[in-house]
Amino acid sequence: DDGSLYDPEKEPQMAPPVGVEEDAAAAEAEAAAEAEAAEAAAEAEAAEAAAAAAMTAEEEAEAVAAAKAAEAAALLEAELAEAERVSEEMAQ
Repeated sequence: DDGSLYDPEKEPQMAPPVGVEEDAAAAEAEAAAEAEAAEAAAEAEAAEAAAAAAMTAEEEAEAVAAAKAAEAAALLEAELAEAERVSEEMAQ
């Protein structure tokens, strides 16, 4: 003991002003709601991006399939032309 007559534990504790706790709770709830809304928006954006990527992948697969079909058709045309040329040579 330092000999002081002041004892902080004996001081009356001041209560927060009326409404401060309610305001703080409301602000905290509002911040939580805003955070949840931001998270939901981010999730929706990510889902939209994933859907766009899937569509792009599907379109890419279709383009690859179309290119392969075109290549196969070109090969068949080349083989047919070669067969016709050989057939004409044999006929002469």
